[in-house]
Amino acid sequence: MSYDVKVKLYTEQTERNDLGELVGEPPLWRTVWCSATYSGGSRKTYAGRIVGEHQVVLTTHWREGIDKCRFVEFDGIRRAIIDIVPEGRKRLAHISTFTDDVSYGE
Repeated sequence: MSYDVKVKLYTEQTERNDLGELVGEPPLWRTVWCSATYSGGSRKTYAGRIVGEHQVVLTTHWREGIDKCRFVEFDGIRRAIIDIVPEGRKRLAHISTFTDDVSYGE
C-alpha cells in the first residue's frame, strides 16, 4: 500500500459568535499521507445537471486524536468526513468521504 495522497485533517470548529453560530475556519489538526481507494458511486442532480458522486476511503496510520477530526482536505478541496473506522487494534484508520464531478469542475 503506497501512501501517495497528502491530506490535511481538521477538527471541529469551537469558536462561536454572540448568536451562538460557528465562526472562523476549523483548526488544522495534522497533515498526513494516505492511500486513496475510490469505490462505488451514484448519480444525482445538481443545478439541473447529472453529477457522479463517488465514495473515497483514505487509509493512514492511526494516531491518537484522529477520531476527533471532522473535515479532510485533499486535491485542494475540503470535504466532510463521513466515518473513521479503526483496523487491527487501531493500527490503521480508514477515513470515508465523498467526492463528485462538480468538485473538479468537470
